Amino acid sequence: MDLRNVVISTKRLVLKPILPAYREEIFREFTEAVARYTYPQPTGDIEDTDDFIRSAIEEMTRGENLQLVAIVRDTGEFIGCMGVHHLMAQPEPGIWLKESAWGKGYGFEIVAALKDWAEGHLEYEYLYYPVHRDNVASRRLAEKLGGVLESEELV
Repeated sequence: MDLRNVVISTKRLVLKPILPAYREEIFREFTEAVARYTYPQPTGDIEDTDDFIRSAIEEMTRGENLQLVAIVRDTGEFIGCMGVHHLMAQPEPGIWLKESAWGKGYGFEIVAALKDWAEGHLEYEYLYYPVHRDNVASRRLAEKLGGVLESEELV
């Protein structure tokens, strides 16, 4: 299943497949603050961003992962990256938003849209949404969508 043409629309956003055209914005906005609770971490080398984009496109072509960028519908502003990973095993939504997009409800809107997409296109028992225990905003987001704590592990 080739996922390179998946587009998900929400009330305020359009989630579009990642493309090399977004490399500068991804590189600039994936900062240490944004990546505080994520893997991988920013390296300061735009070639790593290029590798990430290239790999994401290959994985979407094979139907292994869905990797998108979020664009504000009214302005065309890039606000972050997200996806559903491990589609052939245990689907796992993931998201990061640039700092200026924090606190505006975009995270909930995006993860709810990814959950809806997964429900309509995948077969799975549950979505696995790993969240660092200190990442209160992401924990609340998951709980608001009906998520329950499965375990607490020290990372």
